[in-house]
Amino acid sequence: MNTTIKTTTVDASTYWAIVLGDLTESQAVEAHGLSALSHSELMAWLETCEATARDAGATGLDDVFGLRWDAATALAAVGAITFACTSEDGSPVEVTAATAREAAELYAADEYSADDRTAIVNVLVAPVGNAVAAEWHKVQVDPAEPDCEDVDHAWQDGPVRGNGGGIACTATCAHCGLRRHIDTWGTDPHDGTQGHRIVRYLPAVSE
Repeated sequence: MNTTIKTTTVDASTYWAIVLGDLTESQAVEAHGLSALSHSELMAWLETCEATARDAGATGLDDVFGLRWDAATALAAVGAITFACTSEDGSPVEVTAATAREAAELYAADEYSADDRTAIVNVLVAPVGNAVAAEWHKVQVDPAEPDCEDVDHAWQDGPVRGNGGGIACTATCAHCGLRRHIDTWGTDPHDGTQGHRIVRYLPAVSE
């Protein structure tokens, strides 16, 4: 890994040179043992490499999320498989990933969003051209935490009660009053299975 380059303007090529030196995608995967890492794990690995480069004197790496994402995508594509993904109510999409599970997670993240409640997505995944190898994967997409009126939410836990084989509890933000309800025995409406962790955000209670 080359950590001696100094730069003030970072584009895709200089980012690669700083973080991965003169290695190609295949060489980087082999040299650093990256073949088993998911896209998110590659993102974390690259972020660590960036920190090492900054410590060695490299500059311009303060706002490079997009470049990191592209680099992780290039590394993940080495030896990756193209999968055909679909869900109960979604359109078929081809996704390139290292594993069927990762393909399902990428598909759900791109095709679904959770407004104020966790969405459970059942994704049928098969390597393109090999439908007999199709398998179902259940993916949970959690809602983004709404912003607080203050800098950060100050969650205060409320009473915890049993719910089926799990628990349910509601935390309230001391600043804005937003409520975060977590049920560890949630139900997937598509197949009736239970035991899913469901996060739901509720508005503050009016006084």
